[in-house]
Amino acid sequence: MSSDNSTITIPDDHWADAINLVSSTTVASTAYGIMFTLYLICCYFLMLQTTHKQEKRRSVFLICYITAMFVFGTIYVATTTHATMVSYVYYANFPGGPSAYNNLVLFSAPIGIINTVSYVLANWLADAMLVSSNLCRG
Repeated sequence: MSSDNSTITIPDDHWADAINLVSSTTVASTAYGIMFTLYLICCYFLMLQTTHKQEKRRSVFLICYITAMFVFGTIYVATTTHATMVSYVYYANFPGGPSAYNNLVLFSAPIGIINTVSYVLANWLADAMLVSSNLCRG
């Protein structure tokens, strides 16, 4: 009879890659879930405000704003998840590891460019909202 050892051992060189893969996708998915919930709550309350004539224009603007932010966030999470999958699943044996593949190859690939552009545009929109709210105060 042979003994069945069901313990899985991970080589030391893959341990950091496994932790990086699991932690990054878990944190991104959790943050995306929070963002999605907040988006729906904001949309609900802004839709309630569109019934008031004096608040309608501002509410429609804010709905468009948060929708744009949500779209950019969705694009960012989707492209990051795809890049992580490609790096760690398809190119795990790339010289330097999956992180090197992500940094050297995917950063300049169309998926990496879309990822960076969506991140930058979301930050510009957030900064523009902060600047405009401070300018309107005084």
